[in-house]
Amino acid sequence: MEDANHPRDPPDDIVTAAFPNKNVRVVQRLNGRATNGVYELVTDRARIILKTTNRAGWRLDKEAAILRKLAPVRGIPVPGVIDCGTVGDTSYLAIEFCEGTVAADVTNEGARALLRALGRLVAIVHNAVGFSQAGNPVADDGSIRVDGPGDWVGTLEELLDAETQILRNTPFESAANRAKSLLADHTSTVEDPSTIRLLHTDLNPENVFVDSEGEVSCVIDWEYATAGDPVWDVTSAEQTWFYEGPFTSADRDALLEGYRAVRKLPAGYKRRRPLYLAFLSVGKMVGLAGGSEADQGDVNASSERIQQLHRQFECRIDAIADR
Repeated sequence: MEDANHPRDPPDDIVTAAFPNKNVRVVQRLNGRATNGVYELVTDRARIILKTTNRAGWRLDKEAAILRKLAPVRGIPVPGVIDCGTVGDTSYLAIEFCEGTVAADVTNEGARALLRALGRLVAIVHNAVGFSQAGNPVADDGSIRVDGPGDWVGTLEELLDAETQILRNTPFESAANRAKSLLADHTSTVEDPSTIRLLHTDLNPENVFVDSEGEVSCVIDWEYATAGDPVWDVTSAEQTWFYEGPFTSADRDALLEGYRAVRKLPAGYKRRRPLYLAFLSVGKMVGLAGGSEADQGDVNASSERIQQLHRQFECRIDAIADR
């Protein structure tokens, strides 16, 4: 029986708007979120991905604008935008299907080459798109502008405030409050990064596709992209691929080698990395309490994972204190 909260097919009015006068067949739904839908479709012999969301205040035209901005840049493989729009309260984005294997399936044998390629890609993105202020990129009549506090510290404060709201009355509430105090105590360390660049912020192995040669063939899910400190993006990639992902910290140098082959490591990398790792730990707590991991089970029942995340957070706090 089909789950009413996770229907297999996208809404008919969205399909009609995105693909007028075309025959469309739904192959499968690719996620299980109630407010967001990702579907694989076939139309006119082409495989297509259709994303939808009716989450309050969330529009997919931001991702469409970023994809269009990056498409002409050599070395940044992104899916082409087919259509983007809004029907009622639902925003939708139709993009080309990404060929290749998700990086999560890459064997350790090909890890270092892949991580070098990923490092190069992150650096190319940072070189390609910059902003005059930090905050949330939004679509503006075909271009991109930045909303938000305008400074990087304020952007991090907004992020931690939002995460604290999600983690209220969960086993992670105290950690979230401690992270906010940590930012207040170390404002001078993170303020005024030398450049504000476009950050993907979610370069996990499920969002990176690899071709038969082990090269990055496509990068998806730019919906969480931010204008901010490039150190955050490098540290986020490290967190995802080495601390939570399929590879080990022994492979970390390959990522940094790839980045340095294109541009220098961002100024302040060594000073800011320990702080950012602590903040990113809180993001993993959000994943369990109110995000992707919450779909897999009740946070209050996941005692082992709760303890693991608390230990990780404490270790990162200790690393900051030891510096």
